[in-house]
Amino acid sequence: MKNYYEILEISFSATIEEIKKAYRQKAIKYHPDKHFGDNYFVEKFLSIKEAYDILSDSNKKSEYDLMYNAYFKNESDQQKTTIKEQKTKEKEQEEQYFYDPFKPFYSEQDRKTNETPQFAPKINHWGEELTDDTDFFTLPLKIGKLISGYTTLKKSMNPPKGFFGSLFKSFKHNASFIGVNGFAFFKISGNRDILTEDVEINFNQITDLLSVSRRRNFNFNYQDTQYGFEWSYNGRIIKDFSGTYYDKNDNPNRDVAIEYWTNRWAEKYWTIYLLDNMEKELEEKGYIEFRIIDDEKYKPYIKLGVGFITFLDKKGDVTYNFNEIKRLYTKGTNLFIEHSNYEKKFLFFESGNKNGVELMRLSNRQFFFKALELLIGYKFS
Repeated sequence: MKNYYEILEISFSATIEEIKKAYRQKAIKYHPDKHFGDNYFVEKFLSIKEAYDILSDSNKKSEYDLMYNAYFKNESDQQKTTIKEQKTKEKEQEEQYFYDPFKPFYSEQDRKTNETPQFAPKINHWGEELTDDTDFFTLPLKIGKLISGYTTLKKSMNPPKGFFGSLFKSFKHNASFIGVNGFAFFKISGNRDILTEDVEINFNQITDLLSVSRRRNFNFNYQDTQYGFEWSYNGRIIKDFSGTYYDKNDNPNRDVAIEYWTNRWAEKYWTIYLLDNMEKELEEKGYIEFRIIDDEKYKPYIKLGVGFITFLDKKGDVTYNFNEIKRLYTKGTNLFIEHSNYEKKFLFFESGNKNGVELMRLSNRQFFFKALELLIGYKFS
């Protein structure tokens, strides 16, 4: 029998608020998305979710407490010793996962350190081991511990010599890095020492990411995708990446579309960064605020808290508590939420509350869906 109180590290007399808080803290810490889907964290997260599902439901909790009292209240000294040894072993295993330098995970201390150790990464953004011939012509300085890197340059490559080599500057290469606290993107041209682009973005200097992509279809099965990533701090654009790639399977060549892939991976780790800071923001404000871009300005639009979502509207704010949500769904590039008082009558007549979100205008969109799952319980693929 599982000890759900021990899994959440709470007492038998814990209140529902204490149960919710313990779940949030542990769900954020062990969420598989933060740890590359590693089986250890998947199993850990599932056990935490299972404990919360039982203890947060009054009927299920009452049934469980009867079994708990019968099973755990009468433990022998030998059973208690065995359980203590198991917990010690589990803690040692957990520390290995969090602090092993050869694992792509990191500790709280890593998160607090913005200075980047000058050691080249061992894996690329796709989790593949880098070869000895990989040449990172420069390393970032201020994005924290490096998680992964990618470069089009090899140590065996050299700039072309002679007049035509210098004239056409055919020696052009890119490199990108993902760190615990940010990402970096570099370009060289002519030789290894001439940087033509030098971008380092630390997540501590960012509040909003707006990412958009639009696929276009032409005749003869020809397709392209236009993309854009706008990194901002309280409305001030820090860096804007935009471009086009050509691939009908939405899996463009790494070397050709390295700027696109760098931003895709950076968005993933930006979401993890926000998840790590979510508990602090909830404790300070009681909610997480999400903004939309409107007339080229970021405006507050949604407040998301434990068990509720509020839409900020000029006509008046509308709050949906967890038990008042009739339906929450996506349609096209929009998300819709219906209150339990919402009714659709005939074709064009509606009553009650219904709100929508234009997802392409919503900043920190990936984080919004993760927070929606953790705080409200709705999960989207």
